[in-house]
Amino acid sequence: MKKKYIGGSAVLLIISGIFLAILISNELNKNEPDLSGLLLNIGLSVLCSMIASVLYSMLQFAISSDEQKNIVNRLNEINEKLVIQNELYDSGIVSIRKKSYYDRDGKFWKDILASSLDRFDLIGHSISNWFDDEYKKLFVGKVTELLKRGNSVRIILSDEKLDISKIKQAERHEKYKGNLNKVERTCYELRMILRNVPKNKRKKLRVFYTDLKQVSYMYIRTDHKCFISPYIYSTTNSSNSFLLELETGVDYSRCFDNDFSEMIENKSICKPINLEDDL
Repeated sequence: MKKKYIGGSAVLLIISGIFLAILISNELNKNEPDLSGLLLNIGLSVLCSMIASVLYSMLQFAISSDEQKNIVNRLNEINEKLVIQNELYDSGIVSIRKKSYYDRDGKFWKDILASSLDRFDLIGHSISNWFDDEYKKLFVGKVTELLKRGNSVRIILSDEKLDISKIKQAERHEKYKGNLNKVERTCYELRMILRNVPKNKRKKLRVFYTDLKQVSYMYIRTDHKCFISPYIYSTTNSSNSFLLELETGVDYSRCFDNDFSEMIENKSICKPINLEDDL
């Protein structure tokens, strides 16, 4: 700020000097120079220059004062955000991003499957997307691997209706597979997985069905990470806006883990699906 004051005053002094030089030159070029008038003009010029410098400095001070207030306000705002961010990280929250960020190349979802060595919990309107060509092989392989090792895979599905008879019909006749809704197609694929798992290990796959309105968020839990994405439920829109990534073992993660377990234990909310029937 001081540099601005010095620079502005220097400019005014230079202008005043030029003005004085012109006055002196004009007086000296006259046949009879008026020395008293010259001195008066010099005094007025110096006085005007001093007044202009004072006004300039006052103006700069007023402007710089506002700038300083804005800078202080911005710094306080940044500091508040950093404090909140540090509190989130201290609580075990790794990141919060729009879900579209993770869907850019699909690598994030593949890493979730690859990192689940001992535990895998899922909750959502359906997990049919896990059976798209991009993820199906990896998902089927991971669930099969976990079950054969005796690890638990727990899944809560939700939709408006579920008809097991349609699933069995699609198993007998491939042409009926197109008639399955998302949840039924998910159950169809899970039954295909169970066919490749020893009978004494099939109980480790626990699948539950609940009403669509009971599920307010998508939930994925592996050994080391917990992922939450809220659902915006309405008759016209059912989409998840962002993904919250948590470490396991922290309070936030345990809260959702307990909620997941309570839903499974509450038979009035979640009904178990017997996927082993007739296999």
